[in-house]
This record gives sequence, structure tokens and C-alpha cells, in this order.
Amino acid sequence: LFQAYISVDVGTSSVRVGIFSDAGDLLGYATEPVEIYRPAPMMFEQSSDGVWASVCACVRSVLAKTGQKPAEIKAIGFAATCSLVVLDDNRQPLSTCGSHSHHNIIMWLDHRATEEARFINKTGHRLLQHVGGFLSPEMQPPKLLWLKKNRGTDWLKSAGYVLDLCDFLTLRATDCDSRSRCSVVCKWLYDSERDSWDESFWKTIGLSVLLEDGHRRIGSKILEIGDAVGTGLTQRAAAELGGLSPGTVVSTGILDAHAGGLGSILCKAPGLDDLPIHRRMALIAGTSSCHLALSRKKELVPGAWGPYLSVMVPALWLTESGQSASGLLLDYVLRRMGTLDEKSVSYSALDDVIKCLAGMAKEKGLSEIDRLTAEVHVWPDLHGNRSPLADPDLSGMLLGWRMYDSDGDWAVLYLATVQALAYGTRHIVENLRQHRIDAIYLAGGLRRNRLYVQAHADVLNVPVVLPACDESILQGVAVSSATAAGQFSTVSQAMDALCGQGEVVMPNPAVREYHDRKYNVFMELMQCQHNARRIMTARKSANN
Repeated sequence: LFQAYISVDVGTSSVRVGIFSDAGDLLGYATEPVEIYRPAPMMFEQSSDGVWASVCACVRSVLAKTGQKPAEIKAIGFAATCSLVVLDDNRQPLSTCGSHSHHNIIMWLDHRATEEARFINKTGHRLLQHVGGFLSPEMQPPKLLWLKKNRGTDWLKSAGYVLDLCDFLTLRATDCDSRSRCSVVCKWLYDSERDSWDESFWKTIGLSVLLEDGHRRIGSKILEIGDAVGTGLTQRAAAELGGLSPGTVVSTGILDAHAGGLGSILCKAPGLDDLPIHRRMALIAGTSSCHLALSRKKELVPGAWGPYLSVMVPALWLTESGQSASGLLLDYVLRRMGTLDEKSVSYSALDDVIKCLAGMAKEKGLSEIDRLTAEVHVWPDLHGNRSPLADPDLSGMLLGWRMYDSDGDWAVLYLATVQALAYGTRHIVENLRQHRIDAIYLAGGLRRNRLYVQAHADVLNVPVVLPACDESILQGVAVSSATAAGQFSTVSQAMDALCGQGEVVMPNPAVREYHDRKYNVFMELMQCQHNARRIMTARKSANN
């Protein structure tokens, strides 16, 4: 009997669903939008009912496109952004903002809990060593503390379930209340070494209410990647998902970036097949970017999240870094150019930008377009710095600001922004001093951005591997599902069999020295911003 796997990825603004064969081939693909609500500045919310409706519509669409029969679907799995879902005791949405009853998801990029993150970081709790010493406002404990402060303790007690979006999806599909080790370790500070919740942490930050009833609200059953959840799809979920068979295996939920790592980091590429996994970095680059490095031993890195044991690949430690705005930032620049409308994506407008840059380089007698940015320098943290500085208050900077009237001026600014994101990745890699990174395995939407790909190869001076499958996150979910369904005995075996082939993009040695100099300017911009903050803070203190 032909067997296939359904992979679901709930991203920032859309749901993507793919069907994979048991050999790892993508058979069909569909996408559906997901609505985002912005009740106030720095707040981003969604509806779990709305997300589930989009998931169901997307699954039905891809089943119709491929003609797959329910009996052929061996398993289904879910990946999602690290967004916080709140449900009441009846598993119905519990509003996080109060004004809209169905707004019950605080999204990953929501920074309302910045002050709460600062408060938690000042406690100096031992668990903070696993987030580089600084908990991000994008993680769940600060958001829960914000909810307690702004909605009240009684409201928090009325929450029957607080969980990551990927765990909500498996709950909705199976009626089994479980959590993924991937989500609770990486975003909730579950202690992966002791395999338990550290109650002292939750008591210290004032959230002891979440410890009641054996940690029921935050999760008492923790599953590994590649585990099956409960007894599979319920009759209700199976019907909503296009008539799938009740009991179809559901694999443990995964954070979307980590699913991308599963689906890409063992991709086979010419000349790199013998490269050990701990000398590879998976870069999952979409709206934001996530940099994933693996090691065989525990290595604490200031300003990086982790190391986390067995959250992506069993028995390996994962160190995670990232940029809060990457594709989001590039789209922002293109919209300022008037090149994109609100629903476009960055790579769709690239051809015109690249043609413009090539024409300018030829006119100026430059052998590479890279050199057009010699007088334009960008610090790209318009949404704060996630890694390695762990500073949500950092902002963007532009050196070389002129009256941008021509398409060429804006194209150069776009290129300088692309390069700045690559310098940010270099800053992250240099911070991972214990890790030797010899190749970048690039997944996510920005793998289609030729400028972004080449800039990363050139700036880091390492090959960049582009998996042949355009949907590495979905492929990573298929890896977990194939393991849960019993096709493979371990996640590592499934990765080796299903990750597929990749194309290698090599660095251009002609621009190495140029990018070294620009990187030095990049680091000076960081120091300049720190100095400006120090000067203005001193002035404010003097006035007080």
C-alpha cells in the first residue's frame, strides 16, 4: 500500500501544508492565510479557532489537488511558530486582550512583555543560563507574567491550558493533552537535563498558580520528537481535515524553525556529505531567522539560547540564536521603495532590484554589485536584537542616509540591508566560539532570495547549501511523522533517508576583504548605539 504523510506548518501569516511520500518526495502543497490582529503597538494576536479553520481548509485543499485517499495517509504532524495559546477548562478560547473573545493567541513577535522579561532576568535564576542569561520577551514566561499583571490572578486561574501553538494543534487533533519537549524546553524553560519543571523558577517569578494540579496548565505529559500523540486523530478532527481516517497517527508538535533544521541539516550536497553534523549550521530564514547549531556536549554560550538536550536531534545539544526581523525587514524596505504591496513577498520583486544593481555596478565600473554599498551601512535590529546581544531595546541604524529619490538609491539600501543581515549571522557565528561552522544549510522563504543566499556565503566565507525541497519545515515534520508511524526506528535514521539533495552556493573570494571591512563598520554601529544610550541615560539621570 502506498503511504504518505501530511505535514502542517503554521507560520506567522499563513498555513502551509504538504503531502510527502514515504521516500520524502513532496507530492503536493497548499497554503491558506491566517489573520493577525494588532490591538495595540507591539502587540500581535491570533485566534486558535481561526488557525484551526485555516489548517483544515489547507489540508482539504492539498488532498483535493493530489487525490490522496485517506487510507494512504499514514500520519500527520504539526509545526508552528512559538506563539502562546490560552484555553479555558473546556478547551475553548480564553481572550488574552479582553476586548475580543476569540483573540487567544499571543504571537511570537509580540513584545508586550519586555518589562516582565527584564524582571525575570534580574532574578538570576539558574535556568537563565540556558537562554544565554537573558530571557526574551518572545518566550512564554514573560507573556504569562504580563497576563497575570494585566488580566489578574483569577483570570490566570481560569485558564485550563496554556500551551505553545504546535501543542494546541496536536491537542485539537487528538484530544490528548501533551507537550512537545521541543516547545517546553526551548520556550518555557522546562529542565531538559532533569526532565522536570523547576518549581522554584515559577515561584520566584510569581507564577506558582501554574504549578497547581501537577502542572496541569503548563503540561504534565512531555513527548519527544518522533513520538505518536495519544491514539491518533479523533473522529471529529479526521472529518474536519477532509475525511481522514480516525486513528491516523499524529506526531508530536515541533517549533517551526526546529522542524526546518530536521528537514535540512542532513541534506546531501556535493563535497559536504562527510561533514559532521556538529560542524553544520541550519539557518531557517523567513519572517525572522533562527540559527541552529548542534554539539555532542553541553556548551553554554552567552547571548544564545540553550544548549538544549534532545529538542531537535536525540542525544545532541542544540544551541539556538536568531534575528527577530529578517524577511520582515527586507519586505519593509521594498515597501518603502513602492515595489511591494501589503501582500507581496520579498523574493517576487528581486529581479528588478538585481537588474538595477547590475546596471549601476556596470555604470560605475565595479566588478561586483557588493561594492555599491561602500558608503551605506545598516544595523538591522528594527525589532530588537535576539542574538547574540539579547537586547530587545536595540533599534535599527543607517549610516550614509541621503535623499532617496531614485530606484537605484533604494536598491542600494536594500542590498546594504541584506548584507547587514549576513553580518548579523557572522556576529552570531563568532559568538559561538565553541562551535566550528563549515557550512550553512539554508531553509525558509529567504532561500529564494539570491542576494541573501550569496551574501551569507560571502560574508561567512563558507558554502551555503540549499535543499532541493523548497519546504524544509514541512519536510522536517514528515521526518517526525515517519518516525512516529514506525517507518524508521529513530529520528536520525529518518533525517538521513528523507532530507534529500541540495545545491551548493560557494563564496566569492573577490569580495571577502570588502565584507571584512564592512563587518568592522557594522560592529562600530553597535558600539555607537551603545554609546548613544549611555550618554542619553547619563543626561537623564543628571536631570533627575
